[in-house]
Amino acid sequence: MAPVLPGLSALPDGLLLDGELVAWKGSEPYFPLICRRVLNRDMSIPMTFVIFDVLRRDGIELRSAPYCDRRKALAELGLDGPAWTTCEAFDDGRALFTAVCNLGFEGVVAKRLDSRYRERARVGQSQKSGRLAPRPRARGDAALAGASVANSRLEHSGQTASGSPQPSDQ
Repeated sequence: MAPVLPGLSALPDGLLLDGELVAWKGSEPYFPLICRRVLNRDMSIPMTFVIFDVLRRDGIELRSAPYCDRRKALAELGLDGPAWTTCEAFDDGRALFTAVCNLGFEGVVAKRLDSRYRERARVGQSQKSGRLAPRPRARGDAALAGASVANSRLEHSGQTASGSPQPSDQ
């Protein structure tokens, strides 16, 4: 992970985080830039690790805690740095979904407040919506889904598909 986003090594030790790498085109997320940054090691492309969950903190496993407790623990960490940020939480899911669709963003990660963390869950208690008006893109889109910080060493702990439908899915 450190070669992809060296700034993440400054995150505090003992964390297991769930989030996504985001590359920006202006002020909007733009997935093709992640591909250029990761595949071509083009360090001129700014990227941010957007954190939306904490799964372990100070050696304490939090996956079995409800999301509302994990979210509180995440907020207490105050994680905002040069290469990472904590995403906002919103109470009105319908209004957020409408705004995300109107802006043309890929989707939104939604989690029930009472949900436990389930690895590789894509439906049910945790869901990422897909783009409603998909644009053509390359196969194999994936983004970082988690990072573990131990002894000042950042380790990749998984990835996810983008959630957007493939052209063959339309």
